[in-house]
Amino acid sequence: MPFHSPLIDQVDAIAALDDKPQVRNLLITQCYHDLGQGFVDLVGTSNVTWCCFAIWASKTAGKFIRGEEIPGRFKQLVVEAPTCKRCVEKINKKAGKIAPHAVIAHDGETFHDVVHNIVEAVTEYITNGNLIVFKELGPLFRDMIHTFKDDTERDDAKFKQFIAPLNPKPSEDGGQSLLIAALTNLYDAKFETDPNKKAETMLLANAHSVLHEQIRLQPSISGSMDAPVEIAIDALLHSKWLESIGDTALGKVMAKLLEPLIRLLVSEITQLWREFSTRELMTMKTPNGVLHLGEDLQPLPGQPLFPPPLDVIENEELKKLLAEYGVGVKKPMKPSLFRRIWRSVMRFLRKFKLVPRTFVHSAADDWSKLPSRMRYIFTLFRSRQQDENLRGQPFTDTQRQVMFDERLPDPPLS
Repeated sequence: MPFHSPLIDQVDAIAALDDKPQVRNLLITQCYHDLGQGFVDLVGTSNVTWCCFAIWASKTAGKFIRGEEIPGRFKQLVVEAPTCKRCVEKINKKAGKIAPHAVIAHDGETFHDVVHNIVEAVTEYITNGNLIVFKELGPLFRDMIHTFKDDTERDDAKFKQFIAPLNPKPSEDGGQSLLIAALTNLYDAKFETDPNKKAETMLLANAHSVLHEQIRLQPSISGSMDAPVEIAIDALLHSKWLESIGDTALGKVMAKLLEPLIRLLVSEITQLWREFSTRELMTMKTPNGVLHLGEDLQPLPGQPLFPPPLDVIENEELKKLLAEYGVGVKKPMKPSLFRRIWRSVMRFLRKFKLVPRTFVHSAADDWSKLPSRMRYIFTLFRSRQQDENLRGQPFTDTQRQVMFDERLPDPPLS
């Protein structure tokens, strides 16, 4: 079926595109944009929702899902690594004593297979993660927009009925407790008139949404970081250079004798993959530039790291959640005179671009670990929640039209 803009009512059809995972990712990315626009009618324009951050995370995932440049670049990295060359020389020397013709060409088919298998496995992890999150959160946010966007007064009974189908068990146990909390705060934010309280309530909703998302993604993320080990061992032990001996018994003997050296080679490939995937997986391109998730988050040019409404957190639940993951939370400044003085000082510093580059530790030291990941993500959400550029279009008009016809646009898509 051809798709059309906006995609907000086509969530289920997008999720069903199992035979076109690359096109599906593009449509998921675009649908997050359309959902983000839909939330403007619900909560206003001052704060962006989780959907707007999801646009750019999904677009980054698409780079892997489409296999753009990744296999070739990683293979080149392996081929050029001196440590891998030395391992191959040792394997060939030992193998040559048993079967002189059974040697590995360092830049040949064997390494092509190893790299291909690793990237294919990682792509599957990322593709599945992209779909899992969209299938759960996409319909829920679509329904919330449609159900409440036109309401002008609170109707708690109506809202209670809306969240009733959700599983109240903890998200960590497969439930949806964090999503219930996120929707509750989004509903509260709709009717909040104080801009500072509204911003904090929105941040709490976004924090609950992204924490639920990252819990769901944990198997995909840890799998994509750890994929090379067994995959590379299997690819090498069952590669054509061992099969080429022609004697099955001899091949098994060689595999057993060479296994220690093969595992050493695999450890080198694994280390290269971790370094490579850290650069690629832990990088996200946004409308304001590329974010390096393993480095401390920097403010937008000429601005403080956190916008004024989110600089001092007063919401106790939000304060506790941010503190739990080590996000730099400041104590409230009282009385209000101090707060006015602080904001005047910050406006002065922004005017002359004297705002410090960073003042909190936010870098994700290990992206595969949930607490480390959440410290960066929560800091990012707090810092960029009022950045309207995150609502920007991820694709051009021409690219969107091609996607709507279930085809892949011509590159570049990045």
